Amino acid sequence: MQSNQELFDNLAKAKEIWHQVAPLFNDAINAYRHFDRENPGWRSELGKFVEQLNTWRRAHEASEALSITGWLYHPSLPPSVIQGHLDDVEKLDVAVGEHYRENWELIKMDLLGEISDLELAPVTKEVFSEAIDCHTAGRYRACVRLIFPEIEKEVRSSFLNDRSDRPAKIGDFLETASMMTFGDVIRNHWEMKLFEKLTSHLYEDVREHNIQRFLDDPVPNRHAAVHGLIDYGTLKNSVNVIIMAVYTFTIISSLKSMVAKDAKRACAER
Repeated sequence: MQSNQELFDNLAKAKEIWHQVAPLFNDAINAYRHFDRENPGWRSELGKFVEQLNTWRRAHEASEALSITGWLYHPSLPPSVIQGHLDDVEKLDVAVGEHYRENWELIKMDLLGEISDLELAPVTKEVFSEAIDCHTAGRYRACVRLIFPEIEKEVRSSFLNDRSDRPAKIGDFLETASMMTFGDVIRNHWEMKLFEKLTSHLYEDVREHNIQRFLDDPVPNRHAAVHGLIDYGTLKNSVNVIIMAVYTFTIISSLKSMVAKDAKRACAER
């Protein structure tokens, strides 16, 4: 137990330290008041930022839960559909399927709207619409098999390979996409999963030694679909390939816009 003298000595030391740091607190308070006067809207902006962080957090939770069920995340699936089933994978799987069945007419209009705003060949948009019609009619296999060739046709007709005058192949596109600015290919956190699927799953060759991995993944693979190695005939397969198509076409559209801007700038500098 401290003696009275020790207590007084410690209080004196504390007082001395306070006198040393008090000006720093005063400076900080004055700086805060100055910032507050000069930036009257900062509280509102901070609130918006915090709300955006909360939105991303909820989307991340939804994406992680969906990854277990095999569904890809897309904004057409409200987090509220997922929140009640985060701890029950089977119920979550059923709830997501029911959401797409019951709300498909509205969802498909949003998807078609996304595609209509992109820089794509008119025939590409037509084929995507036909794939949506196949899905609407329950022809899920046809939807999957329509989409993959159309992605490759859009790549071939839109770009030339950097090393020759031959049309670009899907591998050239994937290589270019991997080198694009982060914000051009991943605009929000759930697109990290889509980018991963695009670059390491969609176009990987399926062989005897690795086919089980693709059988276990309800996101269709181009090689397995086109060559009939895996039957992609479910609602989940079809929704997943549609989500991947919208994402892939969005990157293609961004890349086409970048190429057009570079060409225009080069002409202006001549």
